[in-house]
Amino acid sequence: MNQKMLSSAYLSAAALLVAIIFGTPTVFAQAASSSKEEAAIDLEKVKPPPRDIKDILKVLQQSKPNAIEIDKAKAIVATPVPITEDKEVLNTFYYKRAKAYQDLGKMQEAIADTLLTVEKYPASDLRMRLEDITQLGVYEGLGGKNTNAIKAYERAKAFQLSNLPNMGGFQISIGRLLTTAYANSGNFEAAKNALDNTEAVLFSLRRSRGYMTYGPAWESGYESARGIYFSSQGKWIESERAFRKAIRLLEQGYEKVKSSEFKVDALGDGPRVASDSTNNPRIYITQIINRELNLAFVLLQQRRLMDAEYYARKALQLSLDSFGSGSTDVGRSLIMLARIVNEQGRHAEAVLLAEVAKKSAVDGGAPNDSIVMAQARRALGTALVADAKYALANAAFEEMQAGIQGDPELAKTFLAGDLDWVLAMLKTNKADKAELMANQMLSRLERSADKNSPRLAMVRAFEASAMQAQGKWQEAGSAYKQSIPILIDQARNDAENDTSSVKQQQRMTYLLESYLAVLAKTAQSEPTQAGAAAAESFTIADLARGSGVQRALTASAARANIKDPQLASLARNEQDLQRRINTLSELLTGLLSASPDQQLPAVQAKIRSDILAFKAEREKIKKEIEKKFPDYAELVEPKPASVERTQKLLRSDEVLVSWYFGDQVGYVWSISKQGPAQFIQIPIGRAQMAKQVTQLRKSLDPGVSTIDEIPPFDIAAAHQLYQQILEPVAASLQGKKVLLVVPHAELGQLPLSVLVTKASAQPAKAGVPFAGYKSIPWLARDIAIGQIPSVTALTALRNLPEGDANRKSFVGFGDPYFSAAQQKSADKAMKPTQLATRGVPLKLRNAPKTAGVSSAELALLPRLPDTSDEIQDIARAVGATSGDIYLHKQASVKQVMGMDLSDRKVVMFSTHGLVPGELNGLTQPALALSSPEVTGDADDGLLTMDMVLTLKLNADWVVLSACNTASGEGAGSEAVSGLGRAFFFAGAKALLVSNWPVDSAASRGLMTDLFKRQQSDKTLAKSEALRQAMLGQIDQGGMGEGKAMKYSYAHPLFWAPFVVVGD
Repeated sequence: MNQKMLSSAYLSAAALLVAIIFGTPTVFAQAASSSKEEAAIDLEKVKPPPRDIKDILKVLQQSKPNAIEIDKAKAIVATPVPITEDKEVLNTFYYKRAKAYQDLGKMQEAIADTLLTVEKYPASDLRMRLEDITQLGVYEGLGGKNTNAIKAYERAKAFQLSNLPNMGGFQISIGRLLTTAYANSGNFEAAKNALDNTEAVLFSLRRSRGYMTYGPAWESGYESARGIYFSSQGKWIESERAFRKAIRLLEQGYEKVKSSEFKVDALGDGPRVASDSTNNPRIYITQIINRELNLAFVLLQQRRLMDAEYYARKALQLSLDSFGSGSTDVGRSLIMLARIVNEQGRHAEAVLLAEVAKKSAVDGGAPNDSIVMAQARRALGTALVADAKYALANAAFEEMQAGIQGDPELAKTFLAGDLDWVLAMLKTNKADKAELMANQMLSRLERSADKNSPRLAMVRAFEASAMQAQGKWQEAGSAYKQSIPILIDQARNDAENDTSSVKQQQRMTYLLESYLAVLAKTAQSEPTQAGAAAAESFTIADLARGSGVQRALTASAARANIKDPQLASLARNEQDLQRRINTLSELLTGLLSASPDQQLPAVQAKIRSDILAFKAEREKIKKEIEKKFPDYAELVEPKPASVERTQKLLRSDEVLVSWYFGDQVGYVWSISKQGPAQFIQIPIGRAQMAKQVTQLRKSLDPGVSTIDEIPPFDIAAAHQLYQQILEPVAASLQGKKVLLVVPHAELGQLPLSVLVTKASAQPAKAGVPFAGYKSIPWLARDIAIGQIPSVTALTALRNLPEGDANRKSFVGFGDPYFSAAQQKSADKAMKPTQLATRGVPLKLRNAPKTAGVSSAELALLPRLPDTSDEIQDIARAVGATSGDIYLHKQASVKQVMGMDLSDRKVVMFSTHGLVPGELNGLTQPALALSSPEVTGDADDGLLTMDMVLTLKLNADWVVLSACNTASGEGAGSEAVSGLGRAFFFAGAKALLVSNWPVDSAASRGLMTDLFKRQQSDKTLAKSEALRQAMLGQIDQGGMGEGKAMKYSYAHPLFWAPFVVVGD
């Protein structure tokens, strides 16, 4: 189980303990919910949070630490021990000082003082003595001594049964604590026994007179225990329901006591006073915060990231309102929120949150050598690694290590070994230190971990990377050979079941890139191994390149409405098993890293046995899915790309070229039907490639309003990029008609047709504007270019059957209304005011402008009125009728999903394509259609990738004519890739996609010409039809005025926006 989650469980356990032991009849005025209500917990309708954390930072800036409480805790810690032999006085002193140490994050000191209250100065009040014994267990758990915690809880349970047998409510609390502690230790049999015993006690208490008073408190304790137990097993759905029940009950209790006039101050002056649920609202506040963080964690594991962020924000707000910015609750909420935001890919924001969490710990008075500071620094280091701030990350980890050394006990339990730190050291030229840390971690794991453990393989691969960085190529290669196959298998299983995390993906990407360098060196230095190195690297690159897209597709497939109930059941069971395997593997890793006195060999052996059993069961289900539902199996876990399989799929006049770009260098592969594959390392890394693509796109997506303002296209830069990425394999293009490309990252934002094959001078500006570009040796003049989302996608595309010749020719959806205001404006036939401009107006299509906006709704999208003409022109070109066109209000999600699209050759969407995060709550690629405030339909106006997967298509073309793949850092091309594979799964053979806001007239002309060519020559390849249409625009296209040509379309802004994705 996650350590943060367990800490929450321990903290709330202490609070619930006093609530149940000392509760009074005024706590709850009404009976517990009926069984019917319990069985149907209302899932809260979560409004998507803002797209950034500006609101959080503002609230944090305005919030101040609770200086009174901090000073009070520091004063208590500084107070000398009373000179007295009165055990009651000393019990009270050490009890309060332990509480103060806890508030300051000094758990070892809190444990020492509580031991004194239990062993040397026991309270005369048996209830307080019971509380002290139990509190000792809580502190031991928070200090990382789980075995000691269990001993204390078992002792408390025995004490209560012998001395306070009538306190049945305590058994609910201690049952929850034992369930948590046993689950934390991996002893699930003991955890289940504790939970079953708690349920039996609750069943008995439900018949007691006290149930009307204490029932909700008892029920919340039991539901919390269930949530923690199920979470430890990776049963996220069951855990979520239990936590939601617990939160509901706790919030009811809090509402009744938050205004109590009698409030106990645990750190106040005077004798120790029993704290209960009538005089201490903090009991409920702490529990609600912890349960919301538990729920956020569980939702995170389900990859419901928006919901998870919502509950982490709720916990943070309640913490700030209740305790001020310096509390440990605020720190834990910020760390959880940072983790969730990081998982959304918002790495810089995660760093900001982690920095504030660290500041919160400092403001709260946490000493440098406290576990609170250690956790805050580790969270900051992890966030900085994700944000590629490696030097700062290394500094944060070093600061963490130095702090830990100040507390010998903490140093034993809080192990500093961390793969994020290893990565930070590798990235900051500290390979020798990275190797040492990885080797130490590996040694601990090898003593007891299974040899095929993914965690063991991951650590070994990082050790290999450290050896590689020191020039130990042979040793590194050997270690990679041991670890990479295991990691690939784990990655494929995670991708299939949507159970991987951003951190796992980042680590995997780094390791695969490192291994590619080893294979490239092998191919270069050992000619006899070149073929094998090329084949292996080709497979690995396709996996690394497509991991994000594959995860998105898998998530959509899981969410999509799978019609066959047998498939739905099998897919759900396989996903549940993978989650349980991952959860147990993570828990086992934590147990193996524990100090020697906390090791539990028998429990670890049982967990390993369970993991093996679950894996066997999962493999059995996978085979059944592959046999009965092969199309679904191929979508969620496509067979690995291979040179041999790719060669069989290629036609004799085709060549496939794919790329992968690492930090410093890139790699290119070229494969033809015959002959060996080429595999070459090229001296251009991702950052440099992205910079060059961005530079070239400046004249393709200029955002200007007149022709005169269009920047020149940089011919020299286009030729330089050609030399860097394609010229090394140019010989393989000779004699070929079609170039199939698999771009990587930002390269997917640039149509490769605009590359220049020979050194050429920049065209002069004289004469007809842009006509000088006609003589440029564009790559488009030499070969037709088709793009495919991944090498693995080619298999599915080539296996699609021919479409029925009797299908209808076309259906188009365009110019949707994104708000009622747009509809009203259109109804009034309002014409936009044409501002005075310099030169000829340039009618570029509108593009979304949501960057930098905290809250972006559908209504923020600009309308696309010119797409109506575009759709009508293409409809005429392919012989369609007005009944095949759906514009404005009719361009709706309901219309698309309700139609039979399987009998259309061309399906066209003239609307904005959106990438994840571009609108509030958008977690997957989508097409924007008419708003529900216009249509009145019960949807959000977004045709998401989930929905696309459920469409039934048999289309030769799906046209997306208003996408903009420049959105985000490579996110646009990834989104197109994901949408592409979704449309292919739905039955499309090819997509025609725009890369930037197009010129309306040029776009209509190009697409009309393309489809006319296809209509007149059915054998013409789609990529060739596009190439001929583009050359027609270059050589003959332009905007005329009478017989005069005002400007030519030879500038690539006009002729190059579209690419064919598919076959």
